[in-house]
Amino acid sequence: MSEKERRLLKQAEAEKERVEAEKERAKKLWEKLEDEVKRDTEAAKRLAPLTKAILLGTQQTEIATVTLIDGSKYQVKIRALGEGEIAEAQEAAGLNIPEIGVTPRHVKFQHALFSRAIMGETLSTEEIGGKLRFGESAKLATRILRLSGYLSSPSAEAIDLFR
Repeated sequence: MSEKERRLLKQAEAEKERVEAEKERAKKLWEKLEDEVKRDTEAAKRLAPLTKAILLGTQQTEIATVTLIDGSKYQVKIRALGEGEIAEAQEAAGLNIPEIGVTPRHVKFQHALFSRAIMGETLSTEEIGGKLRFGESAKLATRILRLSGYLSSPSAEAIDLFR
């Protein structure tokens, strides 16, 4: 066997090992998702259904101190932002956050999925985006796509798409 053939064989073996490791990673991610779904389903049984009235009435706020350039201090009331508001701010500033895989387009898609999939109450994407804590729509979108058969096989790329 020539040196070139040995090198190619070694490369092929390394690629085979990489593919097997990726399959194992995907399998573990899928199992983790399944466990998360089971825990969330059990926890959800003990909670009240989400309604527009609840969405319109909830607001987490805090009092913070700001210091102006002249040194004077004032108090401000700040509120938690919903996913949609964060995505809009990102878009307005021309930012993407590739480190966590979140872009305004991803968030809008996730809100659109949730808006269409929710039963019992019609919620717009704006209502959803204004109230969901950051990261919640990714979890919901993954579950909706899985339930819909779109994520029917354990693919690390598909699972990571919204995480």
